[in-house]
Amino acid sequence: MRAQGSDFRARDTLIEAGALLTPQLMIAAAAADLSALPVWRQPAVRIVATGDELAAPGDAAANPGAIPDSLSAGIAAMAQRWGAVIASTVRTGDDLGAIAAAAAAPGADILVLIGGASRGDRDFSRRALGDLGLRLIFSEVAIRPGKPVWYGRLGDRHVLGLPGNPTAALTVARLFLAPLLAALGGGVAVSALDWKKAAAAGPVEVNGPREAFLCAYEAAGGVHVIDRQQASSQAMLARTTCLVRRAPGAAPLEPGDELSFLAL
Repeated sequence: MRAQGSDFRARDTLIEAGALLTPQLMIAAAAADLSALPVWRQPAVRIVATGDELAAPGDAAANPGAIPDSLSAGIAAMAQRWGAVIASTVRTGDDLGAIAAAAAAPGADILVLIGGASRGDRDFSRRALGDLGLRLIFSEVAIRPGKPVWYGRLGDRHVLGLPGNPTAALTVARLFLAPLLAALGGGVAVSALDWKKAAAAGPVEVNGPREAFLCAYEAAGGVHVIDRQQASSQAMLARTTCLVRRAPGAAPLEPGDELSFLAL
């Protein structure tokens, strides 16, 4: 037996507004004799993967010239990790009408378009939404990989355009989609960008003129940046657990030097 009020008292704050409800916080709420809590609705995400070359995973080998749609599942998993529900996942060819129809369907707070983000003759994603009233907020961010990323609004919906290269797409989703979901879920966008410090486990080359986010993994002795960074590499992604941030023109790093990294 404990004295009344020895743990917490009436009007004490047990759960801060905007906190993610963990098992610990659920226990605290129930211990305070609360039957319900006001919460933010989970944002609904629609993923639209574009490209004539795309096939469902498992079907590509039977279709010469096709490649598996490897990104839809990964982006969906990341969105769910950050509190979203997946309204739907759609795969379309490089067709303005099909992309526009997929984007116009109701039921999503956020549209994530994969592919067609560059300026090629068949990069249709942004053009397809123009007739629907897309209001472009930004495009072409000075980062590597992922420069073609763009963001806009379609009415009250958020629209994020990702490059089609796997590493670039996952990198910019981590940098832009995760903070957006954190904010729409009642939290603070910057809470999704929890950069940490660690020692470099190996040498890191001098950086070029754009801010870079390098695929890396945590290892004995610190964080190891993967050799031969390639935006299209699926094998590199399979080894990646974090991103290392490098400022434009950053000097080379030696093993043991401090670096900044973000869990993927």
